[in-house]
Amino acid sequence: MHRGRAARGALTMARVVLIAGEASGDAHGGKLARALLERDPTLVLEGIGGAEMEKAGVRLLHDIRHLGVVGVVEVLSQWRAIWRAYRDLRARLRAAPPAAVVLIDYPDFNLRIARVAKGFGIPVVYYVSPQIWAWRPGRLAAIAARVDLMLLLFRFELDVYREAGVPCRWVGHPLLDDAVSDGDQETFARRHRLAPGERVLGLLPGSRALEVSQLLPTMLDAAERLHAGGRLDRVLIAAAPSIDIGLIETALERTGGFRTRVTVAAGEAAGVLRASRAAVVASGTATLQAAVLGTPLVMVYRVSPLTAWIARRLVTAPHLALVNVVAGRRVVPELVQEAMTAERIAAEAGRLLVDDRAAAAMKAELAGVRAALGEPGASARAAEAILELLGSSVTREATIQRHARLDSGFARGGNRG
Repeated sequence: MHRGRAARGALTMARVVLIAGEASGDAHGGKLARALLERDPTLVLEGIGGAEMEKAGVRLLHDIRHLGVVGVVEVLSQWRAIWRAYRDLRARLRAAPPAAVVLIDYPDFNLRIARVAKGFGIPVVYYVSPQIWAWRPGRLAAIAARVDLMLLLFRFELDVYREAGVPCRWVGHPLLDDAVSDGDQETFARRHRLAPGERVLGLLPGSRALEVSQLLPTMLDAAERLHAGGRLDRVLIAAAPSIDIGLIETALERTGGFRTRVTVAAGEAAGVLRASRAAVVASGTATLQAAVLGTPLVMVYRVSPLTAWIARRLVTAPHLALVNVVAGRRVVPELVQEAMTAERIAAEAGRLLVDDRAAAAMKAELAGVRAALGEPGASARAAEAILELLGSSVTREATIQRHARLDSGFARGGNRG
């Protein structure tokens, strides 16, 4: 009886709740929100996200700046904010069930929300699926029980979810929609005073504060070594929208005179990658962004020793960089934990900066990765799949009116009784 009341309540509101927990999810969520509103302007979108989702028309209930962490130890620093967001969202779903919940990546949090939503009879769509093919495959049972539709970014995920009985659809990767025109790139170069022919190294230290604090100092040390060796002219740091620039400036204060060779570009990852001959990139979606734009890269990552110890026992995939996962083989170097040293980064990135053959060979491999991601239009296909699940605006309105009449009849019957 409780589930039925929740389902009827959902249909009385043209609301969809979208939940992302970090910068890449916020970017995907922003594109998805725009695509949804283009197709159905009557929708009311709200949820958890960041600047991109807010700009796209999502009313934010909580901001991702307080939620984006990775690792068992690292999550402890933000557990209060995460728990507060979970409790608030759970209460909101119970009080006013939306037409659907759309979960974007952020699996540890979102799978719990999926369980709550399912209990209230709310349809659950998952966009950017948990990487069960890489680690913790036991989550498949929970996903099958809680998710009504899984929208996949990678074609190879289809078999995994189909075999588990999860309704799914491959929509492709939204990064392919991020076209950067030559005109935009010329404006970027002028804004950051890049001279033609300069050897530029891009640094993408991640979208979470802990990532930046752990990765950027070593990245900068490597860049300084490359500059001292005459292999590098300029450094561009792509600051994610979720990162306080002050955190990056603190790291730069330790570089002394080398600071004059470094430029921080906030919210301009695509511009940084396009302008760079090579890039050093934190593990995550940004590695695929580099592949899409054809920028040779070195993937790096480091977490706490305890998190690394646990991860080694849970991760089953042979590769960590998404570029290598999609390719099915080692295309880009992976420097993780103890291997992530300034010396190793300088050696790998330096080769890409000065060796034209090495850079060209990697670009050819990255073109294959880009082709494997599908065609542009992922956000549009995802929006259409969500609206199909909900029904068209006309169908939804008819259903709303039908349930309103039913509710009215129930009320009259109760009064007569």
